[in-house]
Amino acid sequence: MNPTELELAAIQLASISANYANKSLWGKFVYRFRREFLQQDTRHKLRFLKTMLGKIGPLFMAPIRRRRRRVTRTVRSEGQMTVAAVCTGGLGDILIARAFLEQFVQEYAIAQLDIVVAPGRISGAQFVFRDSRVLRNILAEADLAPASTEYDLILKVGDLVSFEFVRAEALTQWPAPLREKLAAAQQLQDQYRTFINRQPMLDGLFATHAAHAGMGRLDVLGWMTCINFTQSSPLLLSLDPQARAVFERFPTLQSNTEASPVRRPYITLHNGWDNVDHKHAEQVTKAWPAAHFAEFVTLFKARFPQVQVVQLGTKTSQPIPGVDLSLLNATSLEETAWVLRHSRLHLDGDSGLVHIARALQTTSLVLFGPTNHEFFAYRENLNYASTGCRNCWWTTNDWMHVCPRGQREPECMTSLLPSEVLRRASEHLEQLGLQPAQQSA
Repeated sequence: MNPTELELAAIQLASISANYANKSLWGKFVYRFRREFLQQDTRHKLRFLKTMLGKIGPLFMAPIRRRRRRVTRTVRSEGQMTVAAVCTGGLGDILIARAFLEQFVQEYAIAQLDIVVAPGRISGAQFVFRDSRVLRNILAEADLAPASTEYDLILKVGDLVSFEFVRAEALTQWPAPLREKLAAAQQLQDQYRTFINRQPMLDGLFATHAAHAGMGRLDVLGWMTCINFTQSSPLLLSLDPQARAVFERFPTLQSNTEASPVRRPYITLHNGWDNVDHKHAEQVTKAWPAAHFAEFVTLFKARFPQVQVVQLGTKTSQPIPGVDLSLLNATSLEETAWVLRHSRLHLDGDSGLVHIARALQTTSLVLFGPTNHEFFAYRENLNYASTGCRNCWWTTNDWMHVCPRGQREPECMTSLLPSEVLRRASEHLEQLGLQPAQQSA
């Protein structure tokens, strides 16, 4: 362990202690108020207030919603368990959850299940679960209270997975092998209940230990439920054929279809982040610096003038100078997926578009800093991680917005040099048969 890793470990231990030594909501609020408001500049103070208002408001509205809520009734088939899967996290997390749940229902002989996501994630979940064979309903709210729920099994799927509720009498309908498998999974999850109950604060610590044991994000989901789901399992995504019209709206894009002439090949870039949980953020710690993106585009266009540079993104992205085509706020999620499908290479941080690209078998060059590349990276991608300070994911509550070590521009991302990104991108494109300018005569 180098001095930087030791410093991050100390920061995480202090953060955990401050969050859980006093488990009252007031104690947690005071700690976060001091760190994320009093000790920050005006810009961070305003963001903290927006975040707190966003969390407090729903708490006041919850009793009203519960009175108005009409619980979707599930139709119980003979011998079938009724199941709800609560999917947490962003778009990429929900995409992983779909692949996991497809395998889960197959191995546990479950017909279909309800997907429960945060209200702001409904459209993303509809995109991800389009044509899914496991889906019954996508819900923003459901009755998940053990005393009144109609579900026999409730899962929570995020960076970890757990059975939050299992109705004992429903298990009698299951064959003995399935009951034994579920019991084994419950026993395994109980050993890690401290990590599960304190999500997401201990996720970074858990990921570090999982990576040391040779397990990635998808491996953990399969391991904790005793199913055959690993880091090599494919992600599943069905594209909307109508969204293919994006190639007609932007004719310079190459659609690689018999009906369309071959045009200039392109790569895609994305410098944004979560459009729901962090939509008000001006910058996040896992974003590659804007100056680095601009320098990369200049270097890339000089080396591969025949390859278009296309920028993807929505309101959390900033324009990158020099790109050939900017699609910022110009395409739907379904259209963005079609563009990604035919990209020769996608350059991004650790974002949801990387998971979409993987589902579409498009190679990504992923820049890792705060998040653990050994835990999250896919072997099919080109993964470039900092060799110095890195992996501060969930060492503090506000790691996403404020470097835990206090750096205004996190060292982990600034140390990823545009020249090295170009070298890795060049090697990949040359393997695809695209030659750089100095070799194209």
